[in-house]
Amino acid sequence: MNDNVSVLICGVGGQGILLASDVLVDVAFQAGLDVKKSEVHGMSQRGGSVVSHVRFGRKVYSPLIRTGEADFLFSFELMETLRYIDYLRPDGFAIVNDQRVNPTYVSLKEAFYPSEIAQYFEGRVRPGGVIIVPAIKLAQELGNVRAANVVMLGVLSKFLEFPEELWLRSVERNVPEKYIIVNLSAFRAGRNYKYDVSKPPLEELSQVPVNQQSSAHVESFDPGRGNPSGEGHEAKGSQMENHPTSLIQVSKPIRTFGELFAVVKGLPRRTVVVAGAENEAALGAALEARAQGIADAILIGDEFVIKRKITQLGGNLEGIEVIHEADEKQIARRSVKLVRQHKGEILLKGRVDTSTLLRAVVDAESGLRTGRLLSDVFLFEYMSDGETRLVMITDGGVTLAPDIHQKIEILKNAVDVAHALGIEQPRVAVLSASEVVNPQLTSSMDAAVLTEMNRRGEISGCVVEGPLALDLAISPEAVRIKGLSSEVAGRADILLVPNIETGNALAKSTTYFAHFPLGHVIV
Repeated sequence: MNDNVSVLICGVGGQGILLASDVLVDVAFQAGLDVKKSEVHGMSQRGGSVVSHVRFGRKVYSPLIRTGEADFLFSFELMETLRYIDYLRPDGFAIVNDQRVNPTYVSLKEAFYPSEIAQYFEGRVRPGGVIIVPAIKLAQELGNVRAANVVMLGVLSKFLEFPEELWLRSVERNVPEKYIIVNLSAFRAGRNYKYDVSKPPLEELSQVPVNQQSSAHVESFDPGRGNPSGEGHEAKGSQMENHPTSLIQVSKPIRTFGELFAVVKGLPRRTVVVAGAENEAALGAALEARAQGIADAILIGDEFVIKRKITQLGGNLEGIEVIHEADEKQIARRSVKLVRQHKGEILLKGRVDTSTLLRAVVDAESGLRTGRLLSDVFLFEYMSDGETRLVMITDGGVTLAPDIHQKIEILKNAVDVAHALGIEQPRVAVLSASEVVNPQLTSSMDAAVLTEMNRRGEISGCVVEGPLALDLAISPEAVRIKGLSSEVAGRADILLVPNIETGNALAKSTTYFAHFPLGHVIV
């Protein structure tokens, strides 16, 4: 290793750049080197430019890297690579994530993003000096796109003479305990990535979709960010194990709950674990599923109360497994454990407090986490223009105030449910106050970004449009009155709401005002 090494890390807010720089600094420090770091965050929380200068060696006097002095340009976004390419030494390496993140003005079509961006590398970097890394694709293969920043660190690690063990221990120290395993896997995926330095960057980028994914990985992963206690989470029917293959698959769209029941009856019999089976609604549903031959049940809670209520509901006690447990936290833990041990496939919330059950579900060591964001998908039967169909609302039960990264995951979860119900290209309406993009209204800005991502193929398997007000999302008459031409408006299959209070109130209004048949699941 040279006496001093200079690494300029660049990208946009939300890509995990600060975590990457923290890990690099920690590794160099643990190796006994002098380390200096300087950061410029910009509007990092909303996709603004972020740059971090890291220098280490025997003796470092300043963290700042001057133009033409960076040994490595470690870039997380294509345009940001161009912004800082002149900092690279003539014999340096540019390690570049192949992701493109559209600035807000591009999403609003007030500016443009160069389509042939790789051509600008030529003549500015020596042949073989650009390493293009499909970091998002590698992270997706591990089940967590948010680990793309650690994939990038794995690639960088091959160029620096630090022992692999130092990197692994640093990753462990710098990420939350519950996400250590996925991040270590991401680091190894990057370290094992086979790149071809002889291939010109223009050729390599031509094999990658123009846009990979505009803003979907951050420094850590928590389904209830801003809500560590789990307060306000909904957890009715939950299928979080083996997501999404545990969901049903059908050949034509299911449009009513009657059609859904008919399909389910033809599936292998499942086992439902009811957490707090004293709750009559949950207990009654479990007994009905058993009577219909759909599922068996394991009931956890106060054994005396459960058996008494089974008799009151006209159920048969024969063959029903009841596990006595009085403590609510233990009910949640034992219920989750049974599903984790594959003694049950479906977890159904009974009398247990929602936040208590969710804490057991997301526990790093004994929960049901799969590396993806958990979200609630509410379904109700809705009749429009003489046709009945299932409409979904998400997320009114898990994430309090989702940011754009979480909305992407919430949308994808709902699309998985729609696909399982036979809807090949579900229409997604991203809700806001109106169909007009307002820079002062975050929900409308997020809707515009999600719509543009879908148009560019970064969100697939559905048609996304927004912002849309609720009337335009579901009412063909409202669409006709406003003269709006749209694939989604008036026919939305999925309503993606701005926050939990909107989703929760909207979903409950279908019950208490409209009395629509309903159900929901956490995926």
